[in-house]
Amino acid sequence: MKNFKEEVIKANNDEFVVDWISREEEQKQYEEVMYEKGFNQGLSEGKLEGIEQNKIDVAKEMLELNMDLDVISKVTKLAKNEIESLRN
Repeated sequence: MKNFKEEVIKANNDEFVVDWISREEEQKQYEEVMYEKGFNQGLSEGKLEGIEQNKIDVAKEMLELNMDLDVISKVTKLAKNEIESLRN
């Protein structure tokens, strides 16, 4: 055990080992941050897609009720040409 302890102390004082461990830790932290960022970005993109799809669904229902295009556009914030394309 004493020999192991001495080796650890020696490694802790070795610039190459310390630098290597630091780079390994930095890489792990970078990967964690990038994963988290990607995960959050995916959630944000998913939410935006859901909101957009909801607008389209509402516009389709309003079209089925023969509502005025101006009203549909105002309620859904979709452009009139987008709404027109939903008629098909």
